[in-house]
Amino acid sequence: TPSATPTPSASPTPTPTPTPTPSATVTPSPTPTPSPGCVWSRNHWRDHPEDWCVTEIQLGQHTYTAAEALQIMNEPINNNGLVDLAQQLIATKLNIACNHADDSCIAQTIIDADNMIGDLVVPPIGDGFLTEEAVSGLVATLTAYNKGNLCAPVCSGTPTPSPCQLDKPALACSASAASNISLDVTGGPSGGPAGFVVQWMTLADFVANGNRWPDDPDELCEAIFSDVLPPNQTLRVTIGDDRLFDSLGVQSDCPGDPLLCDTDYVFRCRVNQSDACEASPWSNTAVCDTLPCNPGSNCTDSQGYWRTYPNVWPLQNLMLGGVSYEGTQLLQIMNRRAQGNGLIMLAHQVIAAKLNIATGADPAGVQQAINDADNLIGGLVVPPIGNGYLSPAQTSRLTETLREYNEGTIGPGHCQE
Repeated sequence: TPSATPTPSASPTPTPTPTPTPSATVTPSPTPTPSPGCVWSRNHWRDHPEDWCVTEIQLGQHTYTAAEALQIMNEPINNNGLVDLAQQLIATKLNIACNHADDSCIAQTIIDADNMIGDLVVPPIGDGFLTEEAVSGLVATLTAYNKGNLCAPVCSGTPTPSPCQLDKPALACSASAASNISLDVTGGPSGGPAGFVVQWMTLADFVANGNRWPDDPDELCEAIFSDVLPPNQTLRVTIGDDRLFDSLGVQSDCPGDPLLCDTDYVFRCRVNQSDACEASPWSNTAVCDTLPCNPGSNCTDSQGYWRTYPNVWPLQNLMLGGVSYEGTQLLQIMNRRAQGNGLIMLAHQVIAAKLNIATGADPAGVQQAINDADNLIGGLVVPPIGNGYLSPAQTSRLTETLREYNEGTIGPGHCQE
């Protein structure tokens, strides 16, 4: 398991096409607005409830009192995208209701956000939950609006911090397997208070582009980590299908893509923009390589391979613990991201290991881990087929052993794909 596994932040989306203003969802009170036509950020509304001009706010299908909405604004996000979305939506609706800010560019986003929330009740008032990935585009657009980057300016009375840019991080290769590479990301003096982003592509593609990083994001892969990068401290992250697919709070456009074996890759990173400072410059470009594959038949493939190629599965039913699953159910499990459920993480690796063994891979050194995993799973039914749950702390040791086997770090080695 990589040390200090980071969690995700919002990735930007294009500004939505203006649509007619949605029906009012904020009930105003007589409080006058001192700065018409401008916007304040989420943090301003959270810290200055005396500026609120409303008695209630509607989020999705539920109406909250101003006191309840303020509780939501002060609720830690803790990887719950519903809280993140609700806080930005509250700020947006307050800007429109209290400051009479132009909403022509944000009206459709408000409708989409309310539809996304639906009948969920936002913590701490309720226990609703949405993944950060599901709401990232909406959060990014609402945040841009509330910071004055869209159709309404920042209120002139709001103190603006001096422009600054976060310090550039450093990047170094750490360890490799046939299908993934671990990197050490070291923060500069300012650290990364809003997380960081890593980009990568093959060295061959980089050279073909004139030893330059492409401007088109479709020509490379990217992963966004939202955990804080402490100043002058190092976090280790692993780029590869299993780690990105099952890591809580990591957003990536290549979450299930294994790296190619025996291949050189280039990587770079930068820390994300914070409330006070711009994103850092890009780090150094690190060149790292994956390990060679095993060209024979006695070899293993990662969970990403088996998830992508169900047509080559040697078995169409498997036991996970004491429960039997058909092929279609197993594929549903393989396509279900763990989102902090250790049972799903473990099931992914058990399925891959059993498929590898059925294909002819030597189980020596991993059979006991498979037996222990089945005993731990017992009668739990894995989501989305059931609603079983194990904490990652309970499963991490077995999950890591099986992951190393499937990725070829231990055992007969990774297959040549």
